[in-house]
Amino acid sequence: NLPGLGVHTEEKSAIQLGAVLIAMAIVLPAILYICKMFRLILGTLADGDPFVPENGPRLTKIAIAIGIMEIARSLSGLILSLFFSGSATEGERSIVISISFTAWIAVISLLILAQVFGEGTRLREEEKMTI
Repeated sequence: NLPGLGVHTEEKSAIQLGAVLIAMAIVLPAILYICKMFRLILGTLADGDPFVPENGPRLTKIAIAIGIMEIARSLSGLILSLFFSGSATEGERSIVISISFTAWIAVISLLILAQVFGEGTRLREEEKMTI
């Protein structure tokens, strides 16, 4: 039994494993999805035309996937800190919330870049219409 927490070592291991598996169930598909979106974007770049209408939404989807992964990481860390705060006495538990500013800056940057791609596509289409 862990002092002050009422959680047996076996229960602790099961909860840790459960939190890790839930996080991995979210993170691994998100990473595969991000790789697929990047591959599609790089395909348009290889074709010599990255300003296609599909690339703006693809960048938005990548930003959302990164955001979901970051939320999953933060929640799994929060769950683990709720169950396993290393305090020795009851009532002294500390909750740890970890926020990765780098990940959120990447999300914001990708959302801005998606808007830039959308505007670039619109301007290019508008230019094609002018004589």
